[in-house]
Amino acid sequence: LQTMVFPPRRNFNIALEGLLYCIAEAFLVVEKRDMALAAPYVISVGGLVVGAGASKIKGGGGSSSGSSGEATVGGLPVAYDPSEGERWTAVCKYLLTDLKWLIAYAAKHL
Repeated sequence: LQTMVFPPRRNFNIALEGLLYCIAEAFLVVEKRDMALAAPYVISVGGLVVGAGASKIKGGGGSSSGSSGEATVGGLPVAYDPSEGERWTAVCKYLLTDLKWLIAYAAKHL
């Protein structure tokens, strides 16, 4: 009897996309209430595009989720690849900066 096992990295990347989608939805709420607190780095995931430069991306092409449809923060793919450590570090920095802005909104309005 054989069982199908997915590589752990694939599961991690799926979880990252889910987390990014939740953060993007939270920014949709923030941007509707206070555009001054838009995410400084554009988040694109699952058809959602939010952030300070999101209107440029939405208006530029037919698709609102970017050309390849992958989850991105600040234009960099979120998928973890151990061979691209510097890119991964930059993605984490961008995501944490966006989260800091989301916390600033919560602190201001709650």
